[in-house]
Amino acid sequence: INDTLTKLLSSQQEESNRQSILKSENVTINDKILKIPRGTRDYHPRQMKIREEVFRTIIDCFKQHGADTIDTPVFELTTLLREKYGENAKLIYELQDPIDDDGNNEKLALRYDLTVPFARYISQNKISAMKRYQIGKVYR
Repeated sequence: INDTLTKLLSSQQEESNRQSILKSENVTINDKILKIPRGTRDYHPRQMKIREEVFRTIIDCFKQHGADTIDTPVFELTTLLREKYGENAKLIYELQDPIDDDGNNEKLALRYDLTVPFARYISQNKISAMKRYQIGKVYR
């Protein structure tokens, strides 16, 4: 990973790349401030190039060691997350209660990490052993 970052940041646009990684400005239009929510960020094209190359390096390493990838939903049933996160349950972001096709209310929350959704996945699919990797967004 260090080699990948060094190579990407040592290009002719090194300083420009560094600045774009560190800076995102608020803009005011018609008395409204356009900004991203606290704790989030936009990734500009140059940043995405670096990010994708780092991910590619990591993914290649996992694949070389026989790992498969999976993806799980960014939200899960609130009851499952609250049970498994313990004291960290207070950090869960709950979603508005959607009503399913049968008229039932399912309380949903955004995943706090990738562990509980993975545990649900292997239990639900009766998997006893798996080499896996997963890169995904989490919400804390």
